[in-house]
Amino acid sequence: MDAKCKSLTEVREYIDKIDEEIVRLLADRGRLIDQVVDFQPKGTDHDSAQRVLDVIEHVRSCAKEEGLNPQIAEKVYRSVINAFRIEQLLKEIPEYKDLKKSYY
Repeated sequence: MDAKCKSLTEVREYIDKIDEEIVRLLADRGRLIDQVVDFQPKGTDHDSAQRVLDVIEHVRSCAKEEGLNPQIAEKVYRSVINAFRIEQLLKEIPEYKDLKKSYY
């Protein structure tokens, strides 16, 4: 966003709109992650270490292009990856169903 806001209220409104878009995109990402399971054999590690490194490298590169500190992008994405990893475990492993209640 290149526009200069004229008030704190306007800044907050733009931030809220960005947050709404981030949540929508996270939901889209989650639905795609659910599809990953369909393409991998049962019991396969859905979050291979190499894939995580590839994602982190990609988002760090994107961050640099957008003028964002790559460390911020990496920290955010490591949190996103871990949250979705836990969500997948909670869905796939029956023994973790009770854990889900305490996780959320």
